[in-house]
Amino acid sequence: KAQADAIDQTVQWLSLSDFLSLKLFGDSSTSNSMASATGIFDIRKCEWDKPLLRSLKLQRSHLPQIAEPDQTFQLKPKFLKRWPRLAEAAWYPAIGDGAANNIGSGCVTKERAALMVGTSGALRVAYRSGPPTKIPDGLWCYRIDGERVIIGGALSDGGGLYSWIKENLRLPANAEKMIAARPPASHGITFLPFLAGERSTGYNENARGSVLGLTTATSAVDIAQSAMESVGYRFADILDQLNSVTKVDDIYASGGA
Repeated sequence: KAQADAIDQTVQWLSLSDFLSLKLFGDSSTSNSMASATGIFDIRKCEWDKPLLRSLKLQRSHLPQIAEPDQTFQLKPKFLKRWPRLAEAAWYPAIGDGAANNIGSGCVTKERAALMVGTSGALRVAYRSGPPTKIPDGLWCYRIDGERVIIGGALSDGGGLYSWIKENLRLPANAEKMIAARPPASHGITFLPFLAGERSTGYNENARGSVLGLTTATSAVDIAQSAMESVGYRFADILDQLNSVTKVDDIYASGGA
């Protein structure tokens, strides 16, 4: 509403990767993966959702074409001149970062989940099939391509929570080693890790973090341990939901946190 004129004048709605494709290759075709992240893509039919387009008053021409499974791009002549070594390179439509993380971690079956913890965090399962009949509550499901889907959940507070604790509490230099050597839940504290709101599985943007059970004996390491364990509990909630549509046997962890 604030920019109604800009919306009316928009010729085509593109993701950043689609816009780069248009500039580099002259083709804005998008992948099933990127299209499914828009929320207006029918992940079962692998096409733009017609009822949603009508509701949003969007024409099909306002959105990029869905790329063919084996479609590749070639640089425009001016970029080939600038980067001659890329003349024979095959350029493929972009996919979502979560999908790329699962593929790169080798987690492409129902039995193997990818756990990524950076500033935020996510736990996902990717496999070759269509979406489940019912997507578990609190989780999301996207397309990787026309044959594979990815299901999972994400947290706002992952490694970023530990960074916040290090910045605001007087943790000893060996805090991580101390936490690793302690029994789980040995501090008597309940930490709610919603400093940036809640994503999976409750999706409450108004949720806020809190620490319960503090005493005069509570240390900074106690709080740090309870915070890290609380993130683990949140991932366990996601895993429980994932196990309603599959059976995860192995979890592969990655990320910089």
